[in-house]
Amino acid sequence: MNPEPTAPHRDDNPYAAPTLATTTATPPAPTGGYHWYEEDVRGEIARRNRKSLLIGGPGILLQVLAGTGALGEYGGMLSIVGSVLLLVGLGHYARARGQSPWFALLGLLSLLGFIALAILPRRCLICGGKGKGGRCTTCNAPMADRR
Repeated sequence: MNPEPTAPHRDDNPYAAPTLATTTATPPAPTGGYHWYEEDVRGEIARRNRKSLLIGGPGILLQVLAGTGALGEYGGMLSIVGSVLLLVGLGHYARARGQSPWFALLGLLSLLGFIALAILPRRCLICGGKGKGGRCTTCNAPMADRR
């Protein structure tokens, strides 16, 4: 019989089945009090990069096809749809770099906008801090790879 009126919390229960969070967790960083798991942060960065390619890629394709006249009378409308898809994709790319999705509007500047997005500084997804060597200097979380 349990002498305590309530069962112990799952984290305190030595008989609890291991979960993904308890078996592959990186301990929290010693500074700043931020609690994060390395696999989760890296997964979020990868997820946002994939979304940027899956959404932005068709946007670029639609713009190119509309510019060549291959889409006929629907070219103008599909060019606008392509621009919107491209801006949404660039927004995901900016978020993967730890920046505001509003930076996607730089994509309206054509090649200059793409260059500006490519040289955006990386920021931490957890605390917004700056990084050095692929890690945040504030909370030591992983950051987006330099590409």
